[in-house]
Amino acid sequence: MASFYRFHKRHKLLIVTCLGHYSPQEAQSTIAAYLQDPDFDPDHNMLIDLSKATGTDASYQEMQNLAQNVSPKMKNIRRKRCLIIAGNDLIYGMARMYQQLTEGLLPYPIEIVRSEREALEILGLTATTIAELKS
Repeated sequence: MASFYRFHKRHKLLIVTCLGHYSPQEAQSTIAAYLQDPDFDPDHNMLIDLSKATGTDASYQEMQNLAQNVSPKMKNIRRKRCLIIAGNDLIYGMARMYQQLTEGLLPYPIEIVRSEREALEILGLTATTIAELKS
C-alpha cells in the first residue's frame, strides 16, 4: 500500500490517501508521520480516502491492534469529524470494523461514506472532488 497525507489549511482539513492493498502497519506509519509533521493541527478535520484501496487481508486482531495503538496518540485531538471514504464493500467492512473498535476510544466520531462528493458535502465544502481542493 502506498499512503500519503496532505494538509489543506484553508479548509482546516487533513487528507490521508491510501492506494492499493490496505495494510494496518502502513496506516500506523502514516499516522505517526503526520502527528510529527510541524504543519499538523489537532483542530483540523480528517478525511481518509480509501476509494482507491484495492483490498486488504487485515485480520480482526491487526485492526484491533491499530485501534489500541492509535487511540492514545489521539487523546488531545480536537477535530470535530473524521470521515472515511470506502469505495468497495471489502474496504467498507474493514472501515466499519475500525469504527466499532475505536468507538469510545477516540475524542471524535468516525463516519464512513462511499464517495468524495458525499464526504466533502458533509464537511461543508463546495468542491465535489478532492482534486478540486486548493491548499
